[in-house]
Amino acid sequence: MIDFTSGIVVLTFTSDGCVPCRLQKPILAQAEAELNGFAAFHLINIAEQPELAVRYGVMNIPATVVLKDGKEHWRSIGLTEKDEIVGAVRGAL
Repeated sequence: MIDFTSGIVVLTFTSDGCVPCRLQKPILAQAEAELNGFAAFHLINIAEQPELAVRYGVMNIPATVVLKDGKEHWRSIGLTEKDEIVGAVRGAL
């Protein structure tokens, strides 16, 4: 179970058949490496965890949501550049 209530958590909602989602994965890995532990990154497959997609109102994928202490801080829909994700996490620190 993912702890959404403390610290910075980055949730990226994806699907196996989604081409932009596949392109987003290495970008997320680069952002995670650059942030070096300042945030917990999680890929959420909407087919496997539809309740989380509903909980966060995800209607389009890929969708990346940055949470700070359980509350939404930032959201991006579609393919998102590494610098945007890194900037959102740093803004939440």
